Amino acid sequence: MNIRRSYINTIKRNCASPVNATKGLTYWRNNLFAGIIIFLLPFCVIALIPGVYWSFYTHHYIIAQADIAVLLSILIIAFIKGIPIYIRKIVFIVSAYLLSCIMLYSVGLT
Repeated sequence: MNIRRSYINTIKRNCASPVNATKGLTYWRNNLFAGIIIFLLPFCVIALIPGVYWSFYTHHYIIAQADIAVLLSILIIAFIKGIPIYIRKIVFIVSAYLLSCIMLYSVGLT
């Protein structure tokens, strides 16, 4: 459980508002963002393996590259110190939109 606690504390330190901050709307937004990153990162790693396998199996290599790039961006959001929270949120949103656009363009709607 020590690894789990360290993981959660690192992400909260990097992505959430400080504990002594005013508990306004910004505080709750930042803590919600940290909670999303805490739970999303393990699920991204689990989903990456079959996603990359499917991409190579169907010869959609750009999707595999996009999947790996999005995972790397989420890792950067979670673990790199010194990046402001609003930049972390922008990187998260842009990576999600880019992945969805690449998947729609590569695979199509049908």
